[in-house]
Amino acid sequence: MKKLLLIVLVAISANAGIFSTISGMTIPEIKPTEAYTVDTAGINPRVYEWRSKADSSMMCAALFSNAAEEGTSSAPSMFCWKSKK
Repeated sequence: MKKLLLIVLVAISANAGIFSTISGMTIPEIKPTEAYTVDTAGINPRVYEWRSKADSSMMCAALFSNAAEEGTSSAPSMFCWKSKK
């Protein structure tokens, strides 16, 4: 009985990512206007910029950095600002 419960729990947790992927397929996608990496020592962050759909005068950027050490993670950060264009 314990083995069956363990198998069910593992199956549910493995499928959690699948549910997120499927539910996210219906959300409209915005392609970034700019995508680039920043040359830094050992981290090599990726930056994506795009214009806000809700307010076209706003630009946003998201920064995703690779973990500095194996086994660690870093949270992405996002910033939006009024664009002059």
